This record gives sequence, structure tokens and C-alpha cells, in this order.
Amino acid sequence: MESISGGKNRGYKKIKLIVLATTILIILGGTTFAYFKLPTFNQKVKNLISKIPWSTYSKGESLLTEKETNDKMEDLAEYYISLDVKEAADKLYLIKKDDEMLYSNMVKLMNKKSSPKTSEIIKLVRNLENRGDLLVALHDEISREKQKQINLKINRLEEQDLIMTVKEIKNILSADTNSKEEVAEIFNNLDESILSNAMYYLEEEYREQVLDLLEEDKRSSIESQVSTISNKKLHLKDLANFYETKTLEAALKEIGNTEQYTIEELGVIYSNLSIIKAAEILSNVDDEDFIKDVLASVRREQNLNNIEPTTEKITEAIDFIEEYNRKINDLVKVYERMSPDKIALITEKMINNDSTVTVLQWDSEPVFEVTDAMIITDVLSKLKDKTLSRVINLMSTDNAYKLTQMLAKP
Repeated sequence: MESISGGKNRGYKKIKLIVLATTILIILGGTTFAYFKLPTFNQKVKNLISKIPWSTYSKGESLLTEKETNDKMEDLAEYYISLDVKEAADKLYLIKKDDEMLYSNMVKLMNKKSSPKTSEIIKLVRNLENRGDLLVALHDEISREKQKQINLKINRLEEQDLIMTVKEIKNILSADTNSKEEVAEIFNNLDESILSNAMYYLEEEYREQVLDLLEEDKRSSIESQVSTISNKKLHLKDLANFYETKTLEAALKEIGNTEQYTIEELGVIYSNLSIIKAAEILSNVDDEDFIKDVLASVRREQNLNNIEPTTEKITEAIDFIEEYNRKINDLVKVYERMSPDKIALITEKMINNDSTVTVLQWDSEPVFEVTDAMIITDVLSKLKDKTLSRVINLMSTDNAYKLTQMLAKP
């Protein structure tokens, strides 16, 4: 009886297992069918699986349908073909490093759209691969770009006018965007002659900043050259003081041309002369180009020294003196036709008259006054010696003495 009961129990268990297995197979079969045949169900399953921590879908497997994937691949291929060859190569290089299969499929699609351009892109991708690690390559590219910018700055500093170079050096030192290393590289590679000339005109604070950035050998060389320039400028300033007291004829002979000094040197000399002295000398120069060059050099020198240019005043004084000299020359022609006794009579009256006839003034201050005594002295100084001696002989002793003194002045 017991054996019959045990047999029945084993039979029930077998039936249960068969039913359970059948149920599981039906569920798996239905799920599999839905997964492959129903896109919506397929997407939901993938989304669910992707949330599982050990799921491989989150590590690169596409959650898109086959059609969606193909459409996006087509769009990407079209986009890459539209890009510049180099830019497209950079993007495909990254794809290839991450997914060879995706790269291969993308290249096939791109080939269909433009085989020649795709070939160019592939060549550049291979070049990128040969360059090794992308990070290193990008770093090298950035370094080259920085070096290019530094070289451009150096070239500009060397080729432009010194005034602009001095201003740009100040901007470079003041800018927060430049690293200390970049600034040091600029100054250490800048032509020594240009740097030393610019350093002479820099304020002390900027000069010290530049010196601190220079390598020891270059620093010593630059300091030596700046010292040489400084001594030369001091010598030219001393020469200006010397020519200030020289006669017009002597000064004109030495600084009225470029036989003894360069235009740059004359610019320093004239910028340290009084305005009237500079104008007197230049008003007697016949070479208009020389006058323009000297005035330009004076303006440049004064701008470099942050001094208000005096060239406009010099030009105004030249015009005033030239007009005065023209009138004196006209008077000389008239007096040459007059008798000595008549000239002596006029001279007796004018020689003692110091009242102002005309004046050049700036800011309501007289800087060049013309008097009767000055006019008659300048006229007589240009008469023939024979005529002049007769005139002096006809004058009173006191006036003849005074005239002689005035004619003897430089």
C-alpha cells in the first residue's frame, strides 16, 4: 500500500517539473520572439539591461535599432565628408582608437560619398597614428603654436620702429596673459642691438624687469651696450651745448649737413639745442629734405624720451627767421644803391633804438624780438666792406663804437 502511494507522489513531481519547464520555455520563446520582432519591446529590454551594474551595454553596445544606427552612420559620414580634411582626420582618428569596427564602417560609407576626399582623410589618420599618443601630439601642436606666436612677436619687435618696440615691450611686461617663461624667451631671442636701444629709453622699473629675465651672458652684454649708448647720448648733448654758443657759420658748417654726424645723431643734437638756435641754423640750410629728416629725427628722439615734441615750434621759428632774412636781403640791395652819408645818418638813428619792431611769441611770451638796432646791424653786416667802412667813418665815435661791437657779436 505504501509503495503504491510513493509511486503516485513521484508521478506528480514529474508532471510538475514538465509543466514548469514547459512554462519557462514558452516565456523564453515569447520573450525572444518579442525581443527580435518588436522594436519597442527590444528597446525597453535594452534600457532595463543597461541599468544593471554588470551590464555590457553601458560600455559601448548601441541601444539603437538597426535602422536608427544606419541613419546616424549615414549622417555622420555626410558630416565628416563636409569637414576640412585635417579636421575630419582628427575626428576619425579618435573613433579608430575607440572602435575599429565603427571606423571601418564609417570609412566605407564615406568612400561611397567621396572616394578621393576619403583617401586624403585616411592618409592623415595614418599620419596621426604614426605620431603616437594623441595627448603628446596635441601638446606638441600647442607648443609649436606658442613658439610660432613668440617668433611673430620677436619679428615684429625687430622690424617695427623703435618707438613702437619700446611701447610693446612695456605692454608685454604689464600684460597678465603672458607667462614669465614666454616673456623671457622673447627677450633672450631678441636682437641685442634692438633690445639695448629700447632698454635705453625704458623707465628704470621696466629695464630691471627685462634684465631679470635675461640669461647671464646676454644680461652682461645688454648692460654693456646700454652703457655705451648712454655715454654716446651724453656726448651728443654736450655737443648741443657747444653749438649753442658757436657762430651761425661754424654751426651751419658742422651740423647743417650729414658730413660729420648721422641724421639720428643730429636728431639728438638739435633736440637739445634751444628752439631759436635750431631754427636759425636750419633756416640757412638750402636742402629741404635734410631739414625734414632732421625734424623727423628730433620728433622721434623726443617721443622716445617722453618729451613734448618741439618740432612745430622749430618750424614756426624757421618760417619767421626766413621771412626776416628775406627782408634783410631786400634791404641790403636797397642800401647798396644809397650813398654812405645817407646810410650813416639812418644808422645813427636806428643803432640806439631797441624798441621792438616785430616779435615771435609762444603762449604770449616773446621768444624772438626784432628791433631797429638789430635790423640795421644785420643790413650793414651784409654790405660790401668798402661801403661799410665809409659808413662807419661818417658816424659819431660813440655810435661807431657801438656798431662795431654789435657787428662783432656771433
